[in-house]
Amino acid sequence: MKLYKILVDGKSCHAGDLKWSLPTSKPGAWQKVKGDLVICEKGIHLTKEPYKWYKRGCTCYEAEAKGIQKWQEDKCVCREARLLKVKKHPKWWTDTEGWISTLKNIS
Repeated sequence: MKLYKILVDGKSCHAGDLKWSLPTSKPGAWQKVKGDLVICEKGIHLTKEPYKWYKRGCTCYEAEAKGIQKWQEDKCVCREARLLKVKKHPKWWTDTEGWISTLKNIS
């Protein structure tokens, strides 16, 4: 099963602020978490359904995990993960972001 991580500016963007090692021509470095893992609270979170977690300006990465401890719906919490490569955004997303960028300040 493929796993994904959604980042904005190379950092976690859903209740976390981890600065990730990004992939280049090879995978990024392994990110690790110590201590007890709790889904939605502590640990590295990945998803099998990345579009549910998209945010404006995000990048989607294919990821690899070690030590998955729990699943909750489409996401898991794990002890270690690394980013493998960038996943291209679907056309519907790039069209949406393009449209949003044409909007002026709305009061």
